Order: sequence, then structure tokens, then C-alpha cells
Amino acid sequence: SPILLASLDTVKAISKLTETNWQNSLKLAYIFMGQKDYEFAAKLIEPYINQNNVFDELIFSYLGICSHLPHKYSSPKFTLAIKKAIELDPDRLCLLYKKKKLSIQSLENPSVKEMYCKTCKK
Repeated sequence: SPILLASLDTVKAISKLTETNWQNSLKLAYIFMGQKDYEFAAKLIEPYINQNNVFDELIFSYLGICSHLPHKYSSPKFTLAIKKAIELDPDRLCLLYKKKKLSIQSLENPSVKEMYCKTCKK
């Protein structure tokens, strides 16, 4: 609805001004994912992908978002997210591929393919 879209635009503007942390960013990302604004959802949580000890739900949510944004598959952030997903929960990552929640198109990224093959093709 137009009112909802206007409200989401307001949230986008406010999100630049308010205190940001990974928890709030992830919550906001879920809202935008629900509205199929995957580009903005990705933008909200990408700054946290590089952090040490990143929460697994943030990494797996990012991978889920990227499944709607195939142009991200070749990005360094996506590659790093795959690496961290393997460190955090390799079985969960392999299941994403097995259940086709993550496209095999992402394996066109040579680094991702190498990690996938080492982890999921045992």
C-alpha cells in the first residue's frame, strides 16, 4: 500500500540517524525482507559481516537475502559470509544448498565453489 511504502521510506531515512548496531540492523532487515526490499535489507547488515564473532543469524540472514540478489554472489562480502557460515555452522550452510535455498549459481564464484566443495561434498 502507498502508506506502507511511505512509512518504509521514513524508516530508511531514520535508520541513517539513529543508533545502529547489528541487532537493530537485523531487525530492520527482517522488516524490509518482508516487503521484498532485499537490496536495502542487505545494505543494513553488510557493515556487520566483517566483524569478528558475528552472530550466526546475521550471517545466515545475509545469505538468505543474497539468494534474492544474484549479483551479490561474486562480491567479497558474500564470499566472506560463506566463509563465516562454514566456521559457524557448516551443516546449516550445506543444507541451504541441498534444500535449494541458496542457488548453485553462487558456485560460479570460484572461492565460494572451493569452500562449498571442501565443506559439503565430503
